[in-house]
Amino acid sequence: MLCSTNLTKMSRKLSEKEIQAVLNSDVDARVRYFVHKVAAMECFWLMCDEDDDLLIVYDAKERECIPVWPFKEYADVFFEDCVERKFLKEVQIQKFLDERIDKLIKRNVAIFVFPDTKSHGAFVMADVFRNMMEDELAKYGDYGWKDF
Repeated sequence: MLCSTNLTKMSRKLSEKEIQAVLNSDVDARVRYFVHKVAAMECFWLMCDEDDDLLIVYDAKERECIPVWPFKEYADVFFEDCVERKFLKEVQIQKFLDERIDKLIKRNVAIFVFPDTKSHGAFVMADVFRNMMEDELAKYGDYGWKDF
């Protein structure tokens, strides 16, 4: 499912070489990749239950967070054959920012950006995540601008 309504933005199948190269990069590089790709495609992957509620998990320090990935292929690698894969859902970034991020901020829930197979990822507070995504989305010219 293609999230972007912009016809110049196309979905594509990731190559195994690209998947491995990105997964082998450090956390900072994966976060930059995530932010850029999500802004370009206008969607990302996370976990939701049958009622479309976000599934919140706990990191090693018992902090609440939601893991997110730029493409389903990366989430599939993370979960391998686990049952949790059935809870993966593609979400439009703008809808997420409009409808869900404020609730996460109020609950002090973080975004676990692009965890890899060893659960290494960036633990980003929801307000910082919103700012990162809004800054990147603004570069595409159709977000964040208001007529004065």
